[in-house]
Amino acid sequence: MPKFLITRCTTYDMAGMSMINGARNGLGQIYPDAEFGALVFQQDHKDQDGLKQFIDTTDRAEALYWADCCIDLGGLCKGFDPYRKEYIGMCRTRDIPYIYMAVSFEHPEPEIVKDVPATARGPHAAEEYFKSAWKKPDIAPDISFLIEPEPSWLGNDCICYTTHKGKPWHKYLEECMGCEDPQKMLQVIFKPDDQFTCWEPTLGVQAVHASPEELYGTIANAFHVKTCRYHAAVAAIMGGVPYDIPFGMPNADKYKDLETWKYKGLEQIRKEAMVSCELVKEVLHG
Repeated sequence: MPKFLITRCTTYDMAGMSMINGARNGLGQIYPDAEFGALVFQQDHKDQDGLKQFIDTTDRAEALYWADCCIDLGGLCKGFDPYRKEYIGMCRTRDIPYIYMAVSFEHPEPEIVKDVPATARGPHAAEEYFKSAWKKPDIAPDISFLIEPEPSWLGNDCICYTTHKGKPWHKYLEECMGCEDPQKMLQVIFKPDDQFTCWEPTLGVQAVHASPEELYGTIANAFHVKTCRYHAAVAAIMGGVPYDIPFGMPNADKYKDLETWKYKGLEQIRKEAMVSCELVKEVLHG
C-alpha cells in the first residue's frame, strides 16, 4: 500500500484538483490500494474526499514521514524554487523518491531537477529540463487527461470562458458586454474568490463553479472555449471542442506544448498519460 504525497499543489483551485484526481486515477490503476496525501499551504487548502492533507510548513515533517514517494504536480517548474529544494532534500534524507509528473519546465535551476526523475508536458518542457538536468525526460500529456468528466446539462452550445488575474482576460469582458444573447455565454470558474483576492474576474454572464469532473463535463458541451486557464484547454481537447487562448499569455510555451495532444484521440492521449504513472512504478520498483 504505497503512500503518495503530492507536493506543489492546491486543493482549493479545481485546476490543481484536476491534476490530483488524474494522478489518483492513473496511479490507482497500478496500485489499487494506494493512499494519497497532499502538502499544501493554508491558503491553498480545501477539504477533499479521500485525500489526506498536510499544511505546509507546520506539518511538513509529518507529511514526509508519512510518505513513501513524493509526486510533484506543480504544473510549472520555473527558475529556482526553495520549497522544491527543501522537499527534494528531505526526500533524499529519508531515501524516498521525488518525481515530477508531467510538468512544464521553464529554465529550472539544476539543483531542483538534476537527478530528479521527470516526465515533461511537451517538447519545449523536455528541452528545458534537459538543459538543466542533462537527461532527456519522457514526454507525457498533463495528468488531468485521466480524470473522468461527469455529464452536465450546462454549457450546451455555449461559448465557455475562463479568466485569470494577471492574464489578458479583458477582451472577453468586451465580448460578453456586447453579446446579443448572453444565455449562449458561460463562465467556468476553477478558482473562486477568497476573502483577499479576486482570482477569476467575472464577465457578467452565467457562471459555474464545481468539481473538476463537473467542469470538464460542462466544457465538453460547449460550442467553443476561450480560456485564460490551461486546464480549461485540456478539458476542451478531451471533449473535442475548439479552443482559443488570448494573445499575450504568460508562459505561452506550455500552451504550445499542449497542442502536441490537440489532434490525438482521447484513448491515445490517456495511454500516453500513463507514461507518467509507469515512471513512478519504475522508480519505486525498478
